[in-house]
Amino acid sequence: MALVKTVTVVAIALVKIVASNGSLRLNQKATQQGWLIKSSNQITKIMKKVFILVFVQVVTLVSFAQNDTTKIEQYCQVIVTPRMLSNKVTIDIDFGEEKSFWADTRIRTYDGKLKKFNTVVDALNFMGKEGWVFINAYPVNNGNIEIYHFAFKKQFTWAEVFAVK
Repeated sequence: MALVKTVTVVAIALVKIVASNGSLRLNQKATQQGWLIKSSNQITKIMKKVFILVFVQVVTLVSFAQNDTTKIEQYCQVIVTPRMLSNKVTIDIDFGEEKSFWADTRIRTYDGKLKKFNTVVDALNFMGKEGWVFINAYPVNNGNIEIYHFAFKKQFTWAEVFAVK
């Protein structure tokens, strides 16, 4: 819709410019009743100019409207920490976002419920279903507690990465 309005405004402006340069002959009576074009040759010249201008604008707009398909690789990390005095573990997924004490950054399902992982394998399967590719796993010893890190990567388009932030 905006394209049609732009083309119309430009076409009217072009006709006015042509008229102000004297390519169209206007007399006093024609100015009161509207424009009176004396010959079909003048109509052809105007229509050629309008067509070329509209064509250039449409080509320009179409070339800018194409989606950027540049792929950007993003990484995340699944961190598995054992709970004190329990056989269960705490699973945290770090996407690199800023952590805030007040913000709830827990993983949610598509219907808005909190995503609970039963085991480490459940979390790894979840990441695979979401399209993340496993890179590496390594343990980090913190005293007598061993924290496991699982690194993942995924390809995103430029628009997907910067639309979220």
